[in-house]
Amino acid sequence: TFMRMLCTLLLPTSGSICLEGTDIFSMDGAYRRLLGYLPQDFGFYPDFTIQDYLLYIASIKGLRPAYARKRAELLLHQMGLWDVRKKKMKKLSGGMKRRAGIAQAMLNDPQILILDEPTRNFSPLSGPVIRELLQNFPGAIISVSHDRKYIQEVCDRVLELREEGLLPVNPESNT
Repeated sequence: TFMRMLCTLLLPTSGSICLEGTDIFSMDGAYRRLLGYLPQDFGFYPDFTIQDYLLYIASIKGLRPAYARKRAELLLHQMGLWDVRKKKMKKLSGGMKRRAGIAQAMLNDPQILILDEPTRNFSPLSGPVIRELLQNFPGAIISVSHDRKYIQEVCDRVLELREEGLLPVNPESNT
């Protein structure tokens, strides 16, 4: 629910969410252009190849075709999907689908990346590649994960959502 509110997909019943003092819901498209979002379960057309899927999502995001092709190529390489870019989405392993999902979230070169369980279905070989990519991400990453090791490796600041609100967590103590 919280992630969907951060992405303006769901209105809060009370309170507000602000970015630099401005309510995100009043920012409309300007706010959404800053975002890259990977939901826990994301939809895709099963008969699209990975490359076609990324180009389709790029068109929905309003990216120019030439930029979209370059950005998709870069992300396919970074995600380790270049060699399988012509493979249909329905034929991918869970980890490959997840990597394609992260790539689509990063297509518009977002300033804020919102990831819901980004390491779900990853093999031990995929994890380090994605961790390195996220560690080098220049903007803010908001991620939900049950994988404490991932959180500790990738994040320099960890908050935990509790009944009392967002509270800082000391990653060294694992609390």
